[in-house]
Amino acid sequence: MRDDKVNYYIYKNFLGEDISSVHPSLAKNLFICRLSELIPFEIEKDKIFNRFIYTNMPEMNRLLDISSRYPVEPIRKILPNSIRKGATITQDKTTPGEYKVVAGGKTPAYTHNTYNREAGVITVSASGANAGYINYYTEPIFASDCLTIESEDKTLLKYIFYVLKARQNDIYVFAKGNGQPHMYDTSMYKMRIPMPDNRDVVNDIISECDIIMAMTDLKEEIRDSRIKKIVDTKLEVKYNS
Repeated sequence: MRDDKVNYYIYKNFLGEDISSVHPSLAKNLFICRLSELIPFEIEKDKIFNRFIYTNMPEMNRLLDISSRYPVEPIRKILPNSIRKGATITQDKTTPGEYKVVAGGKTPAYTHNTYNREAGVITVSASGANAGYINYYTEPIFASDCLTIESEDKTLLKYIFYVLKARQNDIYVFAKGNGQPHMYDTSMYKMRIPMPDNRDVVNDIISECDIIMAMTDLKEEIRDSRIKKIVDTKLEVKYNS
């Protein structure tokens, strides 16, 4: 058997032989890990253990490995209990109104005459082709097929939005799983955010990124890459993966 083929390592593993290192050509696609590392054991008090095996978890953990000149903390520690699921609603159950219904797409699905989130909120598309898409709304919305991140500190929240937006492609990876892509609150809580001790740095990032976001003629890919450059440069972010 050739050691540049995946079946070589599967065969050796069945024989109980050492497979701690893999051929360089497979390094980006083949991960050697324990089964326990593929199962999310974090169970919140209102959740039921789902027994799923997430084959992308090694990649997810690798993407979390970032460093900065500033302390890096998970969202769970920065904004505990800040992430909520939206409420299920179909178009036939809505009454057209002034509030956008934010579901799993990049743009609002339709409108409703009432809202369930106040102005100033981060949304994360929860399922479908755009699962993991990060957005920010300055007006009240009806959150449906999405997660929301809220805080009374709107400056901090806007800063976290831009840090997450800078990692949009990585967050898409988190949403990939078995079957239909889905973004879970447990995954979002793990996202690590550099936390400057100087609010001037936070305000500078927000100001510069706001200018980019206001350029509506920019293609999404160019806009996101510029935001990433601002965030990574200001925070001196290093991706250790």
